Amino acid sequence: MTSLTKEEAPSIKVAICWPTGGHPKHGFTYDYGQLMAQTAFYAAERRDLDFCAAVQASSYLHQNRNGLVMGHLRDDAITHFLFLDDDMRFPKDTLLRLLERNKEIVGANYTSRGGVPRPMAVKDMTYDKGGESKLLYTYEGSHGCEKVDTMGLGVTLIMRHVFDSIAFPWFDFNFNMELSRHEGEDTTFFEKARTAGYDVYVDHDLSKEIGHDGDMTFTMDHAVQFEEEKKNGTFDLHGAAGDDSGHAESE
Repeated sequence: MTSLTKEEAPSIKVAICWPTGGHPKHGFTYDYGQLMAQTAFYAAERRDLDFCAAVQASSYLHQNRNGLVMGHLRDDAITHFLFLDDDMRFPKDTLLRLLERNKEIVGANYTSRGGVPRPMAVKDMTYDKGGESKLLYTYEGSHGCEKVDTMGLGVTLIMRHVFDSIAFPWFDFNFNMELSRHEGEDTTFFEKARTAGYDVYVDHDLSKEIGHDGDMTFTMDHAVQFEEEKKNGTFDLHGAAGDDSGHAESE
């Protein structure tokens, strides 16, 4: 096999990162295989894209994310990191579509996967008196990219230089003293990124094709349905979310 010169080497190399607790959902493994095949086909047809993939498993999600980034930063050719969490459903061209957005940080809006379905994307992290922030919904008529304060990291593409300019650890948990609750590694990472001057974007078009697997596959339609029925006073948690376990929502 002939080696490419530096000038011929692909201009984009993506590290596809799979952080896991060791129990991936079946739907994820199917979608992951489809995405890898589609990306490999595209890369074989064109020489502007290369990719690699890695898995890190432990009980600590933030530790997995940090380890995956740290390991791949040793490769100077890496230009992007794609995080795919193993309870997500996504189309096979997810990576290619996110690359086309040409954003430093861009990802999918998806719902929590149990209890009351809510969007993970937050338009404004300013909390009201009830401790609630302004959520961002992806409706049928939502298109393009929209800037947010935070979102879930389950399907997210991040350019390398974002990590180069943020101090380690990039992912960690914080305790919000004002609200007396923990904030996940996604919220704390995006807060660091915004402080460093980076914008965070949701891809509405891709978001419509994203699912979040729990007791069932939750989609943005569930969150929109809940919001509409809440306004009308007709919301039925079990009927809308398909969840009769009574457990608290899970991100």
